[in-house]
Amino acid sequence: MEAVFRSATVSEMDVQELLEEKGNQVITVQPGDTVPDAVQTLASNDIGAVVVTDDQGTMTGILSERDISRGVKKHGAGLMGKQVQDLMSNKVVTCTPHCSIVDVLALMNENNIRHLPVMDAQKVMGVISIRDATTVWLNALEEENETLRRMLANID
Repeated sequence: MEAVFRSATVSEMDVQELLEEKGNQVITVQPGDTVPDAVQTLASNDIGAVVVTDDQGTMTGILSERDISRGVKKHGAGLMGKQVQDLMSNKVVTCTPHCSIVDVLALMNENNIRHLPVMDAQKVMGVISIRDATTVWLNALEEENETLRRMLANID
């Protein structure tokens, strides 16, 4: 992902800007889907987590590669007979589109998570990964650094 953000400083960047740059497609599975089907969804979309929704589209959980790894440890080969609801995380940490990237990175770090659904009221607006957040953070820092270098070069 090559992101170019228009914010004046890194601390002013927010999740809405990130979603506008990367897109806000939300890949979902349902609680009754099989684990192999969910793994296929992750692999075919090249993502590390899927939002779990009920028939009305309401988020009921999240299933990540980490949840699946824990499932392998707990269930062994029996994992292939399990459903998403057997492995998903029910307590989902979320953010809003107005959260800053700095706050999102802190939230991910504090909760030891790598994927964060973005919620506006009860609607999932997108999912951001730690890679998304760190990429835009680093790009913005580089842009700020370049601006400072230009400013210092103009000082007599």
